[in-house]
Amino acid sequence: MSKLSAFPFQVKLALVFALVLLIPTVIFALYSIDTTRDRLIEDQQSEHLGLLRLKAASVDTLLENAHDQLLFLANTPTLRSYANALDEGEAPAGTEDSQMLMSFLDSALVNYKSARIYDLDGDEVLKVDNSATTPVRVPDAQLEAGSQAPFFMEGLELANGQIYTSGLTLSLVRGRINQPHVPVIYYSTPLFAESGNRVGVIVLETFATPILSSIRQTVVDSSHLETFTIIDADGSYLLGVELDKLYGSILNSGSFFSQDFPGDAAYIASHSEGAMMASQDRPDTYIYFVKVKPTRQNIEWTIIISEPSSTVVDELNTTRRNILALSVVALMITTGLAFVLTRIILRPVRRLSDAADEISRGRWEADIPVVTSRDEIGRLSTSFRQMTQNLEERTLELEVATIKAMEASRIKSEFLSTMSHELRTPLNAIIGFTELVLRGLSGPLTEKQEHQLSRVHANSVHLLGLINDILDLSKIEAGRMEIFYAPYAPRDMLKTVTDKVSNLAEEKGLQFNVTIDPNLPESVVGDRARVEQVVINLLSNAFKFTEHGEVELAVKHLADTQKWQMAVRDTGVGIAPHAIEYIFDEFRQADGTSRRAYGGTGLGLAICRNLCRLMGGEVNVKSELDKGSTFTVTLPLPPENPNVKVENPVQPEGVIHS
Repeated sequence: MSKLSAFPFQVKLALVFALVLLIPTVIFALYSIDTTRDRLIEDQQSEHLGLLRLKAASVDTLLENAHDQLLFLANTPTLRSYANALDEGEAPAGTEDSQMLMSFLDSALVNYKSARIYDLDGDEVLKVDNSATTPVRVPDAQLEAGSQAPFFMEGLELANGQIYTSGLTLSLVRGRINQPHVPVIYYSTPLFAESGNRVGVIVLETFATPILSSIRQTVVDSSHLETFTIIDADGSYLLGVELDKLYGSILNSGSFFSQDFPGDAAYIASHSEGAMMASQDRPDTYIYFVKVKPTRQNIEWTIIISEPSSTVVDELNTTRRNILALSVVALMITTGLAFVLTRIILRPVRRLSDAADEISRGRWEADIPVVTSRDEIGRLSTSFRQMTQNLEERTLELEVATIKAMEASRIKSEFLSTMSHELRTPLNAIIGFTELVLRGLSGPLTEKQEHQLSRVHANSVHLLGLINDILDLSKIEAGRMEIFYAPYAPRDMLKTVTDKVSNLAEEKGLQFNVTIDPNLPESVVGDRARVEQVVINLLSNAFKFTEHGEVELAVKHLADTQKWQMAVRDTGVGIAPHAIEYIFDEFRQADGTSRRAYGGTGLGLAICRNLCRLMGGEVNVKSELDKGSTFTVTLPLPPENPNVKVENPVQPEGVIHS
């Protein structure tokens, strides 16, 4: 803050403008970045899931077509005639039927590998193969038995119009899996004659590879690196991995999606579609999936798109950089405009500041700019000009008044000094003669006379103390108070002090404790008389304002410093917090009731503070109402001017009374 305060006001104002703009700019930038991130992720989800839904619908349509086409095929007149012939025990030629099947396979919307007809014993009676470029009828000698095939056994048990779907499996040749693997789906339905008798089963063997491969024909964005994976209901891979991992349940290879990604598999199993952003198994990958479940079919596939999260992060980082760059440019432009505008606005203020600087040096003839505008700066210029004129007049008046006040203060100090000397002479005489009479040197006194003379003596001593206070204060104000340095033993000084004030403790029945630090030096250099004066005054005040408890004087050497300390603690009335601010002022006490209850002029603490300052020390106070006060005097061990020594320092002329 101290460095900032050194900048010109124009810079500060421009910085304020920039800061005011910076706050909404930062808020806008952070909001835009956060919104952009959410929008990008939402767009990615919507785009990928939309594509997956389209592909799932396409696959569903192809599979439904195969289902519906088998029903259509089973109910064609040609196959009806073929079924009637089988029911009547005749041996149908099959030529017309095979031609119909070949025409069907050649024109079908779905790629079929073969169409077969089985009798009730599970023997093929007709087969058209579509593995090559055109459908051909398989010779009777190459027909196979399929009584143990699931599609025959399941299809034979169905009612009219029902269809068995095998789900994805691998094509078999003579009971063995084809090499290379050919994924297929078997659709089968029973053949019924017009008599209602079941005569066989018709089977369509559908190529699954074209259906699966159609899913990968379109990607979301050429800049993205999506990976398509298809899994079966049992978690077997159908597409999108190495060949040795495909068809885990069919080949018993042990390769399953749930084994490779158990967390992802569990989530996918419980949802029909969705997105996983940074999944537990793949934290650096975004995953989108949709399930394909054609009605009336034993098929449940899941299409999965996975892509590195860096594709979205890179796009987000680019957007962030653009937003931050625009924000910085806007901030720089605004800051530059702020500097230009503030320079124009503050030009008359700067001229007024220069004029004020000249006037502060006493150059009243400084040129004050004239601002004709009616805004705040114009009114400021007019007011400043009028204020300067008034200030010049007041300054001259103050100079005259100061000279008069200084002269009056000097005369007052001299008067007080002279009068206090003049008053002390007759007072000392009164005190002396009174003491002589009280000792009986002038003859015996009656009890009443002794009482009256004791009161005269006590009031005279009190009056002498007040005069001494005024004399010391006048000397300090006049700058004539002298401090005499000489070596002395602090323990001897403290003994003298305690001897003088111990009777005050006895009179009020208070406990008086004195503790001295053993590390306190045996000898210090200072004005012993003034130190005694300060300590006696603080102890007198402590006894005066304490009715019950104790008064303690603690003296110690401050370690690692060239100072020593005297603390006077009492359990008296204490001082109110607001009164601590002025307790050391001249003619001030804590409040008016203290003065009435305890007496005093309020000069003692002021003189103590001034004496401590003259000796290079200080006095502080800590107090709490109704719990007591602690006055602490801190003095240097070596004086500020250690070369000054006086063999016989002047003793104080009396005890200070607050």
